[in-house]
Amino acid sequence: MTFRSVESCPVATRATRPTRSRRFSGAPPAARAGGRGPGAGGRWGCRLLVGAVAVGLGAPAGDARAQGSVQTDRAALEALYRATDGPNWTVRTGWLTAAPLGDWYGVETDQDGRVTAISLGYWDDALSEPVGNGLSGSIPPELGNLARLRDLQLYGHEDRDADAGGADPPRVLAGSIPDALARLASLEWLHLGHNELTGPIPSWLGSLTNLRGIGLGGNALTGSIPDALRNLTHLEYLSLWGDSWTGGGPPPAWLGTLTNLRSLNLGGHQFTGAFPGWLPNLSNLEYLNLWGNDLTGPIPAWLGSLTGLRMLWLDGNSLTGPIPSALSALGDLEELGLGGNPLTGGPIPDWLSALDNLEWLSLWGNQLTGAIPSSLAALDKLEHLNLGRNQLTGPVPNWLSALDNLESLSLWDNQLTGAIPSSLAALDKLEHLNLGGNQLTGPVPDWLGSLDRLERLYLWGNQLTGAIPSSLATVDKLARLSLDGNQLSGTPPSALVSLAGLERLYLHDNQFSGPIPSWLGSLDSLRFLRLHGNPLTGPFPGSLTALSLDVFSLDICVPPLYQAWVETIADFRGTVCGALPHMPGVRTPGELGAGRPGVRGGGDAPGFSRP
Repeated sequence: MTFRSVESCPVATRATRPTRSRRFSGAPPAARAGGRGPGAGGRWGCRLLVGAVAVGLGAPAGDARAQGSVQTDRAALEALYRATDGPNWTVRTGWLTAAPLGDWYGVETDQDGRVTAISLGYWDDALSEPVGNGLSGSIPPELGNLARLRDLQLYGHEDRDADAGGADPPRVLAGSIPDALARLASLEWLHLGHNELTGPIPSWLGSLTNLRGIGLGGNALTGSIPDALRNLTHLEYLSLWGDSWTGGGPPPAWLGTLTNLRSLNLGGHQFTGAFPGWLPNLSNLEYLNLWGNDLTGPIPAWLGSLTGLRMLWLDGNSLTGPIPSALSALGDLEELGLGGNPLTGGPIPDWLSALDNLEWLSLWGNQLTGAIPSSLAALDKLEHLNLGRNQLTGPVPNWLSALDNLESLSLWDNQLTGAIPSSLAALDKLEHLNLGGNQLTGPVPDWLGSLDRLERLYLWGNQLTGAIPSSLATVDKLARLSLDGNQLSGTPPSALVSLAGLERLYLHDNQFSGPIPSWLGSLDSLRFLRLHGNPLTGPFPGSLTALSLDVFSLDICVPPLYQAWVETIADFRGTVCGALPHMPGVRTPGELGAGRPGVRGGGDAPGFSRP
C-alpha cells in the first residue's frame, strides 16, 4: 500500500470521494449575527499545515508494532461500520469484504497491512466546509485497539441550509469520546469536528504526546480546556471552537508554552478579559481565531509582530479602540476579520491597502464612517468583502469593479445613496451580493441578469422603484432573492418561474399589485415566501399548495379548503378565511407588521457567512 504525508485536516483519500454543489455556508451560532462564522476552522484551519508536516508515517510509538494484528484491526473497523450505520454511508467501497484493509474506502495501511489512517470525512477547500461520509451513531471503543493508528478523521457534516427546509436530518456522530481512544499511543492527528459529540474534552488526550493536531470544533462539548493538554508539546493544530463552552475567564496561559502551534481556534469559548498577553510567544502562528468570545480592551499593536499570520479572526468580541496600524506589517495576511466589535469610529484605514495578499476582509458591525476608500482597490486578490452594519456614506463606488475576484460583496445596513452602479456588472465571479438596508434609489438593474454565478441577492430596505426585471430569470443559480422593503411596483414577472433552485423569495412591503401569481406554485424548491404588505388581490391561487413551505406570509385570507396545508407551515403569517383570529400558527394581517426589525431578508444573516 502506498504511504502519504499526514495532513493537518481531513482530505479525501480515494478518487471516489463525494462531491457537493457550491453554496455559502452559515456561521456557527455565535457568529451568525454579523456575517462570518470562522469557527468552523475555515480553510486555513486545515489548509495551513498541508505540506508542513513530515512525509511518511514513521515508526509506531513505543511497542505499538508488537501490539494487535491485522485481524484485530479488521474487527475494529467492522465495529466502526456497525456503530455508525455503515450501510448508509455515502461511500463504503470495500468495507466488510475480504479485500485487504488498505482497499477499504478511507483506510490506509502500512507494509504489514496494519491500519495507520482512517479518513471518513474531509475538509472541502472549495466549499469551505466539511464533507462527512454519512456516519451516524457513536464512536465505538474498539477503535482503541488500532495500535498503529496515526490519523483518525471522522468529520460530520450538517447541512447548513437545513433551515431552508427539505433537508435530510444531519448524519453525525453523537455521544462522548470513548476513553478507549486513550490507548492510541501512536496517534498524531485527531479530527472529530462538525459532529454532535457531548461531554468534556477528555483530559487523557494529554497523555497522547505524539499528537500534532486536534480538531474537535463544532460539537456540543462542554466544560473547559483541560490543563493536561499542556503536555502536548508537539501540537501544531488545535481547534476547539464551539458555542456550548462554560466558564469564562481568560484563555489558559499555558497555551503560550505550545510554541509549535501554527493554528489555534478557540472561538465561542466565552473567554473574557484583555487580549491574551502570551500570544507573542507563539511565533510560528499562522492561523489565529478567537471569534465569539468576550475579550475586551484594544487590539494590541504587538499582533503586528506575528508576521507569519495568514489568517486573523477576532469577530464578535468586545474589543474597543482603533484598528492598529501595526497590523500593516502582516504582509502575508490573507484573511482578516474584525467585525462585530465596538471599535472606535472613523474612516476605513487606507493602510489596509498594504495587505495586498488579502482574500477576505470583514469589518462589519463596527462604527466606521465616511466613504468607502478607493485605496481598497489595490486589494485585487480580494474574494470576500464585508463592510456591513457601519455608518458608511456616499455612493456604492464604481471602482469596486476593479476587484474582479470578488465572490461576495456585503455593504448592508449603512447609509449609502444613489443608484446601484452598472460597473458592478464586471464582477462576473460574484455569488453573493448584499446591498440591503441603505438608501439606494432607482430601479433594480437589468444587468443583474448577467451575473450568472449569483446565488444570493439582497436589496432589501432601500428606496428602489419600478418593476422586477425579467432578466433575473436568467440567473439560474439564484437561491435567495430579497427585494422587500422597497417601493417596487407592477406584477412579479412570470419569467422568474424558471428559477428552479429558488429557496427564499421576499417581496413583502412593496407596492406590487394585481393577483397573487399562480406560477409561484411551480417553484418546487421554494421554502420561504413573504408577500405581505403589498396591495395584491385574490383569489388565493390553489397552485401554491403544491409548495412545501416553512415560512409564508400574505394579506389576503386562505380559503378553508386549504387549512390542512396551512397547518403544515411552521411560520404562517396570514389568515384562513372565517377562522378565529388567534388560532395556533395563524396571524392576522394586523399582526404581520413590517417584518423583522434590524435583520431583513427573511431571517438570513445579512452579511456573508462561512466556517
